[in-house]
Amino acid sequence: MVLSTDDAQPAERADTFDLLLDTVSAGYPKTPVMRTLAFDGALVSLGLPSGFDVSPMVLVAGRRWTGSGATT
Repeated sequence: MVLSTDDAQPAERADTFDLLLDTVSAGYPKTPVMRTLAFDGALVSLGLPSGFDVSPMVLVAGRRWTGSGATT
């Protein structure tokens, strides 16, 4: 578990996770969390935030990707 509100925790776990499941529906800066993903890592957002705040360079540099989905 990484507490995204503590700047040190995401930095300590940089490039370590293959998959993150984000269940937070509120918007928050996702760049620190995305940096914890390993090369080709994925962030799957289960919530529906009003915006998605992430640096494009974080996605491109680590070949990281994001995904979301909805069911009816």
